[in-house]
Amino acid sequence: MRWPTEPPKHVGHARLWRLLASCDRPTLHIPYRLSFAPDLPLAVRALTGLEFAAATDSEGADRPTDGALSALVSLALMAGEGRAFRASADVDRLSCAEHRALSVAVFGALHIVSPCEVLVDADLWDAALSEGAVSAQNIALAAAMADCCDVSLGPHGTCRNPRPDRWFGRCVGELTGGQLMAYRAAFGRIWKIRGGTTHG
Repeated sequence: MRWPTEPPKHVGHARLWRLLASCDRPTLHIPYRLSFAPDLPLAVRALTGLEFAAATDSEGADRPTDGALSALVSLALMAGEGRAFRASADVDRLSCAEHRALSVAVFGALHIVSPCEVLVDADLWDAALSEGAVSAQNIALAAAMADCCDVSLGPHGTCRNPRPDRWFGRCVGELTGGQLMAYRAAFGRIWKIRGGTTHG
């Protein structure tokens, strides 16, 4: 499998922005069920940059090997309030067929809720998220998000420095790439609409 570079075509831009703008870790329920726990609902949660890097460190992130896929699955797959697998070694105990099917399901969900900034087409994602941010159902939230900034006055006017930590309630290092992308899309588009000057 290769990490997709474009935004998912089957998810509307407005919904995509809302998923990534969530103050909680973006999460997506998946229909897949484990063979040994068929009644257990599963969800895939977005990964931080550090988690993604740790899972794919020496594996080649753009085309992850089975080892990287096991690590991604163990970090991202949730069952109830906790992780479905404690470690990638637990994922490796699955049959080859189930390992493959589960990896495809998790990989597909990560493409939606956890885009990795260094692997995706940044321009395409920014265009999609900018459109989603200013959609009729999202623009009020996007405006509130864009107001999460530091404002300073200088000789050339007002400067606004982005502060995504204020919207999400966590330091920037704890945010996922998708959350940062959603914030930047809203911040840039809203202040462009307002005719303001941004910095940072």
